[in-house]
Amino acid sequence: MKNKIVSLCKTLEKKEHIKILFAVESGSRLWRMSSKDSDYDVRFVFVQPLENYISIQNDKNTNLVINHTFGDIDLSGFDIFKFSKLLLKSNPSIIEWFQSDILYYGKKPKELQKIALTHFNPAALYYHYKSMCRFNYEKYLASKHEVTYKKYLYAMRGLVNAQYVITTQGLPPISFPECLQRSSFLPTKIKESLLKIIKLKCEGREKDLIQNISLYDQYILEFLQKNEKILPKPIEEKNINKELQNIVLKE
Repeated sequence: MKNKIVSLCKTLEKKEHIKILFAVESGSRLWRMSSKDSDYDVRFVFVQPLENYISIQNDKNTNLVINHTFGDIDLSGFDIFKFSKLLLKSNPSIIEWFQSDILYYGKKPKELQKIALTHFNPAALYYHYKSMCRFNYEKYLASKHEVTYKKYLYAMRGLVNAQYVITTQGLPPISFPECLQRSSFLPTKIKESLLKIIKLKCEGREKDLIQNISLYDQYILEFLQKNEKILPKPIEEKNINKELQNIVLKE
């Protein structure tokens, strides 16, 4: 599969007239809770020809995002400048790309990776993961619209990651099972139960319709009702701007 993804990346480079800096896995495979039929969520960062950036006719809203689907492979990429703007906001999805240990193509820019992993804003991460928990709980679980193991895992991953950030001021491990093991704040009963559900999902039972699990529902509600306050820590733009110039000129 990696060879196929590499081939697709090279095809995209020629078709879109871009250079892909790196392409990584994102989503359930990265989080170590994929099932046998899970898609491949490939995320990449690209640069365009220099003239695209300096031309006075350049429309800044074009060519910033590229999306293609090839069967069970979903490829989605951001232009380096859009990517870096999201990095400045400590967008958790962008940071997870740098955390990804499943690299399909290219190399991650070391300086940008260092900034992402060491100068992130804990508040941005916390509220993003809390929002993820709230969305999955209210739309699927509380409404009983689609109560499945998968939706509980997504809601609880948001909760656990948010609590991990506020407890440690650090980045949650990208592997959800590892994050659970390292989350000393999490009740043992919930931790053990989540590990069992991850196993069920990996066995292909992620979409089984189930009854609401009161143990999780109560814990999620208590978490969502908390009014935690985290001081923001914005990323300094100077180093990112310098690294961007180096990347674009080099490529």
